Amino acid sequence: MSDLPRLLLCSFDVIPGPSGSSRRLTEYLKALPDRFSVVVLSAKTPDHSHIEKYQGARLLRVPVGSGDLASRIQSFERAVRRQLESEDYALAHFTDPFGGYALCELKADYGYRLIYEAQTFPSQELRYTHPQTDGDRRFLSKIRRQELFCLMNADLVVTGSQTTRAFIQGLGAAEDQLRTIRAPVDLKPYDPEVLGAPDGSPLRMMYLGSHVGWQGLPTLLRATALAAQQVDVRLTLVGAHHPDWKPHLEDLVNDLGIKEKVDFQPPVAHDDLVKVLALADVGVLPLDDSERNRLQGGPLAKVSEYLAAGRPVIAADLPVTRELIPKDAAIFFPPGDARALSERILDLARDVPRRVALGKAGRAFAEKVLDAGLIRGQLLDLYDSLLEKRGHVPVEAASEPPDVTMTGTPTNRLASLGMPEASQPAPAPKPPAKPAVQAGSDEADPPPAKDGAEDAPVVMGMALDDGMDTRLVKTEPDMRPDEVPMVMGLPLRESANAAPAPASREATPPPEPEAAPQKTDDTAKTTLPSSPVTDHEPEPLGGRGSEPAPPTEMVTSPLVKALGLKELSGDGAAGASDSEARAAEDGSSGATAVVRRPVEVEEDDTSTPAPTPVVRRPASEDEAPA
Repeated sequence: MSDLPRLLLCSFDVIPGPSGSSRRLTEYLKALPDRFSVVVLSAKTPDHSHIEKYQGARLLRVPVGSGDLASRIQSFERAVRRQLESEDYALAHFTDPFGGYALCELKADYGYRLIYEAQTFPSQELRYTHPQTDGDRRFLSKIRRQELFCLMNADLVVTGSQTTRAFIQGLGAAEDQLRTIRAPVDLKPYDPEVLGAPDGSPLRMMYLGSHVGWQGLPTLLRATALAAQQVDVRLTLVGAHHPDWKPHLEDLVNDLGIKEKVDFQPPVAHDDLVKVLALADVGVLPLDDSERNRLQGGPLAKVSEYLAAGRPVIAADLPVTRELIPKDAAIFFPPGDARALSERILDLARDVPRRVALGKAGRAFAEKVLDAGLIRGQLLDLYDSLLEKRGHVPVEAASEPPDVTMTGTPTNRLASLGMPEASQPAPAPKPPAKPAVQAGSDEADPPPAKDGAEDAPVVMGMALDDGMDTRLVKTEPDMRPDEVPMVMGLPLRESANAAPAPASREATPPPEPEAAPQKTDDTAKTTLPSSPVTDHEPEPLGGRGSEPAPPTEMVTSPLVKALGLKELSGDGAAGASDSEARAAEDGSSGATAVVRRPVEVEEDDTSTPAPTPVVRRPASEDEAPA
């Protein structure tokens, strides 16, 4: 077992994959295994294995199935929860609310620090990536609420641009919670001597990324058709082919008559991007002027690759592009304007020196700002700051299960943990020794105690099922209270330090009982054998000599209803009175307490709990029975 702190990276994406998020996490992983024990949770495709060692991390791929988006999200969320139950983590880093919602919800229970990589927001993008969700307002509203929940509960929120940072602040996130980290790129493979200068002819344009609607690809295709009327140009689109958008793009290419000028290529591996960009002279970023691009922004991961390769950039004029792309490395055009874009293409096709100068400026900017080694250091600084706030947790303390009485511990987690010794219930107090019964006494021996487990504890009137983890309910107090426990207004036991209470001389004698009717079987069932409750010699219920007996507290009708007992009427009531009379007459036999309860109580459909017994005690304990 490694002594390094554990880090969980969670992304509802394919790793490694062609997306900007996947490439970003791949660059992160190159520095993390030296400092952390890293586990990555990502989505699985049929082309990937379940478990893999990737960039020094343990990569666990979740088979989310091939159902609709909601079912796949649920499968991924369940996997995140199971992973948290299996291992303890010091840090958790996620890129979307699909796994992040569970991480935020369980953050207080597991004690890790949380980083939200909020580069994009599904509530803005799902209508493009999954057009079938565009009309599902309920589903999109749920995603937006989860995004807000993640922003409010993450310790740090990392984003890739000031534009996105301002968008997040507008959602209510605190300013000191936000950090901006650019999309990293490893500069070592992008050797300018190997890539060469962007001076090819005909002009070769390269687009990296998806085919979804906000990318502005129809504008790029129309501009290519216009430019091709004057100069020889080529366009290559490298990225995942979206099933909803790719047919429209192919139809547009055929309608424009530029099928020989445009080439659709599948996505390439992360390490092969440098080979693709070596064949290009210009990188293009034709974003539409949509809410997603203008307000939310994004990290513009493809721009980092363009600049690292020393290629000039033609980009739509938007706040996020003006922020992230240096003006001496790119030329801009009004978003959605195909004719303006075609003019920029013609300018670079005809002016090779300018093209080369823009490429050199872009490479210099990448070395200064976008180097992956620099950005990995910024990320590690963020991790270290969170670990310092978290504090050092000893290995022994981290391995011990939490106290089951603490507030906020999920019951499903307590049930899966072994019961610690500290949480074992206190041993039940031993019953007091039974005084010797004189020979010839009419008192019946109490029934012998049953061997085996005690009766199931009762909480709020409900008996726990057999096999249930009793640690989920605290049935014993943390310490013995100073007060004497009370039952039905009477002390369950006398305090050891209490002085003997003198017999009450002012108590009025109870009324003479009426003639008892003949004892029936029903009456016999309502009387139970008595048992002593103290070690002292008990006092008879009838008093001593001429001293009147104290009044006996009886269960009244309202109390009977509150306790769920059945009121007796007719013969049953007479039988109960007979039992009371006989109990009073047998006071000389040494009985000190009479517990009356029905032995057989019919249970209704709601499983009414057994009634609380009535305990009657003698008025004094310091006198011998008469």
